Amino acid sequence: MSDVVSILAEVRSLSNRGEHHTIVARYGTLDDTPEDETWNSTELLYEIGRAFGMLGNEDKVERYLLRCAELAPRRAAVFHCAIGWYFQRKKKWTKALRWYDRALSSFPTYHLCLFRRGYCLAKLHRPRESVEALSRAREIWDDAPSEQKQRGRGVQVQVLFHLSRGLRDLADFDASAEALDACCELDKHSNPPAIRGEHTLACRGELHLRRGDLDAALATFEEARALDTRSSYVWERIGRVHELRGEPVEAEAAYRHASMLPRGSFAFLAVGRFYLHTTHDLPQAASALTEALRRVRAAEPLIRLELARLQMAAGRPAAALAQVERAVACRRESGFAEGLRATG
Repeated sequence: MSDVVSILAEVRSLSNRGEHHTIVARYGTLDDTPEDETWNSTELLYEIGRAFGMLGNEDKVERYLLRCAELAPRRAAVFHCAIGWYFQRKKKWTKALRWYDRALSSFPTYHLCLFRRGYCLAKLHRPRESVEALSRAREIWDDAPSEQKQRGRGVQVQVLFHLSRGLRDLADFDASAEALDACCELDKHSNPPAIRGEHTLACRGELHLRRGDLDAALATFEEARALDTRSSYVWERIGRVHELRGEPVEAEAAYRHASMLPRGSFAFLAVGRFYLHTTHDLPQAASALTEALRRVRAAEPLIRLELARLQMAAGRPAAALAQVERAVACRRESGFAEGLRATG
């Protein structure tokens, strides 16, 4: 047992220094010697599994964390949730969901797991199921003892934030506003805050936009921009508000600025739509949509649908049909859900 204790101390020290390759090189073959005492140490196997996760070896992550679940069946949900978290970080939403469902089958009131499940469902563009999971997480936290509430406060703030977004996508604007207000109120007492101020402002701005209150939307997005002048998302949304307000010069400037910022490639789709539908400048629309297709492969189905509309506007129905067919072909790779995430 002393060997296991010393190995665990060494592995934790290496992990704290980020030396995951060293951990795997020294101890990544414990599963080849199941008769050894080390294969029966839950804490050690968990740390090694985490190291494999940092290095992207999903087979080993599953093997080591499932062994932890075997050794500590009363904590199995924790290890199943940890496997799900690995896949979530890799943006493998469907695989993550399978593990979260497995965790919840043995621990149905697992607050963190319900939050992560709701988050993945939102990423898969399944807002109703996402809202159900997040609403359940909210109820569980509300009913928890005060000490448990304190431990889960940061997660609950995120639950409320993403619940607000989900309700907004379902057009339940009053409930969305209530959840966002509750999120902001709870986060006032968090140190540090769980959600950045510009993110809650952007969420509120989008809510105003969906409700058709363009003045409030513009003011709120501008507040968010003041906190983060390099947010491509906020600049793109400001462009959209100006477009809806009938202010094409301001809209074009905001869209273009968004596309030039870090992580602003997605804005080329908005630029292309603007030229196609608002100014009817087909060459500019073609240029922007082509750039969007090159830079944002996840949004390919939506970009190709806009290219189809462009071809129709140019009087080329055969070329438009070809674009639609290529958009439909993206379904094989879950392209529609990816596209909605990239632009929603």
